[in-house]
Amino acid sequence: MLFVFCTLFLSLGACSKKKVEVKNLAVNPDSLYTARMVALNTLISDSGLIRYRMTAPELLIYERNDRNEWVFPRGLVLRPYDLKSGSQVFIKADSAIRRPLKEEWELIGHVHVQGPDGQRLKTKRLFWLRAEKRLYSDDTTYFLTQGKELRGSHFNAKDDLSWYEIYDNKGAFDYDENKATSPTAPAAPRADTLKQAPHL
Repeated sequence: MLFVFCTLFLSLGACSKKKVEVKNLAVNPDSLYTARMVALNTLISDSGLIRYRMTAPELLIYERNDRNEWVFPRGLVLRPYDLKSGSQVFIKADSAIRRPLKEEWELIGHVHVQGPDGQRLKTKRLFWLRAEKRLYSDDTTYFLTQGKELRGSHFNAKDDLSWYEIYDNKGAFDYDENKATSPTAPAAPRADTLKQAPHL
């Protein structure tokens, strides 16, 4: 069960309805929202433990039969609340949608994810299935891990990035930030699927 504790609420409820500007937004907000919050600073708790601090310029909550979702039209940042646990990731996106019934997050725009071991992921659209603890994308994805940068057309991973697979991989290169040498030439393209075995 996911709980959200909002530390700052503004413009809540029907009495505060405002027209939402849709120009140049990657999501489709409308004025029939249940609640609107701005300058959001929120703690997210899961299984009785606080997992993330969520910040966003604006949140629109829809609770209708035809639309049950949270919309973050102007950006979203999720920061791990407890860095000592080492299992959460940092997430930033230009906009986002949360679908509570499926506990699915859709991250849109310049999506950046950083794992607890320094892994970095960049893509234009990423889905986060919290119940399954899974991340996936069908867009071009760049993934940097263990000194290699991988690029593929489909990405699938555990949500702590400890396991991943990339389809249609276009190649990788090795680097060492501690050595002041010229960049290593790109390696030859690999097989269509590249996987990292789970840690045992």
